[in-house]
Amino acid sequence: MRAVFSIAALLIVVFVVMKLAANQLHALTPAAAPGASQPARNAAQAAADQISDAIAKGAAARASEADAQ
Repeated sequence: MRAVFSIAALLIVVFVVMKLAANQLHALTPAAAPGASQPARNAAQAAADQISDAIAKGAAARASEADAQ
C-alpha cells in the first residue's frame, strides 16, 4: 500500500512539473507578429557593424604604430 501511495505521489509531482514547464515554454513564445522581430535584428546588425568597425580601427592603429617604430 505504501508503494502505491509513493508511485501516486511521484506521478502527481511529475504532472505538476510538466504543467509548470509547459507554462514556461508558452511564455517564451513570441507574442507579437513575425515582423516585429525585425527591429531587433537591425539593432543586432548595427551592434555587429560597430564592433567590426572598432576592430578594424584598432588593427589600423596597431599597424601604423608598428610602422612608426
